[in-house]
Amino acid sequence: MIEPYKLTVVVLGLAGFLFWIQLTIADMASIRAKHIPGFMIEQDHGSFLFRSHRVLANSNESAAILILFALFGILSSAHPAWLNGCALAYLVGRVGHMTFYYSNLKIAGSVAFAISFCSLLASALKTGRHNKVFGIVSGRLFMGAGVALAAVSRE
Repeated sequence: MIEPYKLTVVVLGLAGFLFWIQLTIADMASIRAKHIPGFMIEQDHGSFLFRSHRVLANSNESAAILILFALFGILSSAHPAWLNGCALAYLVGRVGHMTFYYSNLKIAGSVAFAISFCSLLASALKTGRHNKVFGIVSGRLFMGAGVALAAVSRE
C-alpha cells in the first residue's frame, strides 16, 4: 500500500528535517541577537531574526496540511505519480522559500511560497476527484472561500 507512495513518505521525513533546520537557525538567530524569550520580535524585514522566525512560522502553518493531504491521498489510493510529484513540489517550494526569505529576496520568496501552496491544493483536488463526497464538499468550500476572499478584497 505504501510502496507506490515511497517518495511522498520520504518528502514527509525531509520536510521534518527541514523544519528542524529552520528551528535551529531561528534559535541561533535569537541567541545571537540576545533576544529575550517570550518578548515580541520587531516586525522588520531588514532583521534576520524576524525573517528566520517567519520562515519557521510559515512552514509550521502548512506542515499539518501536507501531512493530512498526504495521508488522505495514500489512504484514498490517489495516483502515486501525482501525489509524489505534488509532495516533491511542496518540498522544493519550502526550500526555495526558506532560502529566498533568509536572503530577503521578497518576490522570489513569494514565488517559492506559491509553489508549495499550489502543490498542496493540487494534491488534494486530484485525490478528491476519486472521492465523490470529498469532491462535492471541497467544491462547496472552494466556492465559499472565493466568496470570502472577494468580500475581504472589497474592504
